[in-house]
Amino acid sequence: MSNMHSPDPNNTEHPEVKLYRDLLAQQTELMVQVDDQGRFIFVSDSYCQLFGKQREELLGQSFMPLVHPDDQDATQRAMQALWRPPYQCYLEQRALTRRGWRWLAWRDRTILDAQGVPRSVIGTAIDITERKQALAALQESEERYRQLFMHMQEAFCLQETIVDEHGAPCDNRILAVNPAFELLMGMPARELKGKRIKEIFPEIEEFWVVTFGEVALTQRPTSVEHFSAVRNRHYRVSAYSPRQGQFAAFVNDVTEAVQQSEAQHLLDQRIQKTQKLEALSLLAAGVSHDFNNILMAIIGHADLAHNALSQGKGTQAVVHMNEIRSASQRARELCQHMMSFAGSSNPAPQDEVDLQSLIAEITRFLSSIIEPHAEVHLDLAPNIPPVIGDANALRQVIMNLITNARDAIGTDRGRIIISLQELSSSATLPAETVLSRDLSLATYAVIQVCDNGIGMSEQVQNRIFEPFFSTKDDGKGLGLAATLGIINAIKGDIHIASTPGHGTVISLFLPIHPKPSAIDNYDNTPSISEAHRVDGHILFADDDPILRELGKNMMESMGLRVTVCSNGIEALEIYDSHPEPIDAIILDISMPYMGGIACAQTLRNNGYTEGIILSSGYDYDALEIPDTTIHNGILEKPYSMDTLQTILCSVLHS
Repeated sequence: MSNMHSPDPNNTEHPEVKLYRDLLAQQTELMVQVDDQGRFIFVSDSYCQLFGKQREELLGQSFMPLVHPDDQDATQRAMQALWRPPYQCYLEQRALTRRGWRWLAWRDRTILDAQGVPRSVIGTAIDITERKQALAALQESEERYRQLFMHMQEAFCLQETIVDEHGAPCDNRILAVNPAFELLMGMPARELKGKRIKEIFPEIEEFWVVTFGEVALTQRPTSVEHFSAVRNRHYRVSAYSPRQGQFAAFVNDVTEAVQQSEAQHLLDQRIQKTQKLEALSLLAAGVSHDFNNILMAIIGHADLAHNALSQGKGTQAVVHMNEIRSASQRARELCQHMMSFAGSSNPAPQDEVDLQSLIAEITRFLSSIIEPHAEVHLDLAPNIPPVIGDANALRQVIMNLITNARDAIGTDRGRIIISLQELSSSATLPAETVLSRDLSLATYAVIQVCDNGIGMSEQVQNRIFEPFFSTKDDGKGLGLAATLGIINAIKGDIHIASTPGHGTVISLFLPIHPKPSAIDNYDNTPSISEAHRVDGHILFADDDPILRELGKNMMESMGLRVTVCSNGIEALEIYDSHPEPIDAIILDISMPYMGGIACAQTLRNNGYTEGIILSSGYDYDALEIPDTTIHNGILEKPYSMDTLQTILCSVLHS
């Protein structure tokens, strides 16, 4: 074979020899032939080109010096094995070429003579350097991700979904887990990998199987937070599908965070409840002052009316009776405010709140407590749109700020300014607020409570919203903590400006509710002329004989026929036995033997379809009415004759 590249120019080549020589010259695959000492007998043109050497430099030389030192032992062992059956091998080695060290993949075969004795070795090779580099990069990348997988703090698992005969998820099998997942489950990988979830946790909730089975089958990612009764833990899981039928999940135990959130919620409730009781006590002091004044007006005008009637001065008596009526209405409003402020355990209603009226009402109630200490000035801009929130909670917030301002003034008579304005888009916004909201994104009503009291240091300002922090000797540190929670709930904000010795300004930013459209203001209340057109038979149940007689007289004066009773059982008996049809029934909620709610439910169950009106002296939000369909209206005590006539007109006409 070596003579094929050294032809005698005087001889004519045999056609087959020329063909083989041309084929060898054209091939790109490396080809060599070596003897039993590893010396070159033949080298192809492609080999010479790769190594940058002439054929004459290589022939008769050993190939081993061209092999990388780290690969020479393996190459030597492979060459020795070629002299034994099966006389062939595959070998990858690095060789020093003109382009530096390159990886070559050799396929070697031993040439035997006619007697079967090994004489030489023929090897063919290809350059696999790029493949080796790509493989090394892949292995490096895999190792990097393996290290990340093994050392990341977040628990991770790969699972495949098992489906039933209908193709629905019925179980999952764990394929891989990282150490964080082992720690989370409290089990080593050998007890998890290859096992079915229901095999490990037989009582596992179907939620986990179905939810992540859907991820594997639909390849739609999901993120859930759910409680596992089997593990008695809360988990947040994010899952995706790397391939059809499998899902990979990142699992976080959020039990402590959930418990802390629940504990914080309970603390917030306790703070608001405690503060509400404190504020209610303060409010009661102011209300008692106003209530005594009202009682004085009622008693005085009653005496004057009695005197006028005894002297035949009917017109003058009517004037005094109107004053009594007016004073009674003020007393009714005071009771309503007290009940609404006490609130109930039900979620607070979110209504439109007129801040101008609310501030005026609060300052009127607190005037007897504030004015001995400070002069109060109101600067309330007119026509401020309403805000959406809980009026009771906002009342509590404003009271907190006013009483804090009073306490900050101390013994010397000071000044408190309460202002209300709308924050315009061109107004200068505070650089920093307590809740860090972007005030430019909405329109706000701004309530400011300004005092010229002792002021606050920066250290105190940084802590005043902490629960139980107080600068007062007898303070409980709950007022401003509750205030912050209430303002945050309606997406408002707070700004504080205070300088020791120069007073404090606290600004509340409350989002303004958009003005309603014209259709929202449509009033479908019956007209006065319609309200007077009432007729029918009314059953009136109330356990108070004075109110029972008063109600009967009021309705008879409207032209109605009235039957009265003292409790729900009597009302049912009259309904069953009275010969005249009953067009409407008024039931006091709190009556002995059977109250109004139970009676109304029984009437509905017995087929009574006419109007039922429930009456109570309690605030409506505090009433526990299980089914609002049992009644057609609520009559809150005390009520006027006009109010009674209006609701009867509505019920009877409907």
